[in-house]
Amino acid sequence: MLAFSTESAKQFGLYAIIGIIVLGIVSMIVVRKIVGKIISLVIMLGLAATLYGQRNAIDDCVNKLKGSASGVVTGSIVDPTCRFFGTDVKVPLDQIDPTAK
Repeated sequence: MLAFSTESAKQFGLYAIIGIIVLGIVSMIVVRKIVGKIISLVIMLGLAATLYGQRNAIDDCVNKLKGSASGVVTGSIVDPTCRFFGTDVKVPLDQIDPTAK
């Protein structure tokens, strides 16, 4: 299984959003008919919104883990992970609790 860190997953999401928007603009130029342009743009914006939502979900997950940061000290959070499009993303302990070793 592919392992991402939270930062690399967020960067991937950002690059994918930019790529999809550029692809949408290029497809608008290539597709000549107005209906095709609108449909292509809506699809590309939908994909970009989905990726943006996944990036926010990672931030929410990390913040939730920060809320239980006492669990890091006591050892109850063994392997903190979040999900990014169904893939486990390992959260470094220093992102959750800076005092953790």
